[in-house]
Amino acid sequence: MQVRTLMGAAALSAAAGIGLPSLAHAEVITLAPHERTIVTDDGWQVTLRLDDESWNRVAPTNRTGTSREGFGSLHAQVQVSGQGAPLDGAQVAVGYVIGCFVNLNSVNVGGSATIAPSGSLEPGFPVPVIPKGQIGGSIGPNVTASVSPGEIKTTPISAKTLEAAGTNLRVRETHMSIDSCLGPAEVRAYASLSIDSKAGKDSVVVYGDPFSI
Repeated sequence: MQVRTLMGAAALSAAAGIGLPSLAHAEVITLAPHERTIVTDDGWQVTLRLDDESWNRVAPTNRTGTSREGFGSLHAQVQVSGQGAPLDGAQVAVGYVIGCFVNLNSVNVGGSATIAPSGSLEPGFPVPVIPKGQIGGSIGPNVTASVSPGEIKTTPISAKTLEAAGTNLRVRETHMSIDSCLGPAEVRAYASLSIDSKAGKDSVVVYGDPFSI
């Protein structure tokens, strides 16, 4: 359900990022490795490891407090051993789970046209554009913002089919952005593996530590 709320100039300024602290320089977050081992029903031993994970947190290009931007790096490693039914295929994939506290859908200023920033959590573009002269300390109390509950989205980044018992998948400095997000935003990396054999299908997922962006 969409919620509409009346805000004064101070609240709107916060939504637009005016007066909010911003990162003047990049900040690199380094995260701990995680590993998991399973044995499939037909006897394969599979180890999935997520490591070399970091996030280069930067000030958003649009300089707006409702956007987040960064560059993520991670490495996934798979080891398959033991004896099981003949394999039909297997695939390792990596990506991010991204959550936002509140989505900012639109802003109306004094009966003017709606400013509708992008609500997408997809990596890349576009970024919200706010017309000049519509946001600032001089705006009167007649400001209406439309917000809705935050969302959690999974964003796949890369995948590879296993062609050997040991397989690696590395991502370096992939660009990610979140737009139209009010309040806290968190990210958690993941590595997943699906494995098919003549006897059945199995899967395993390893998650990294969550961190704020």
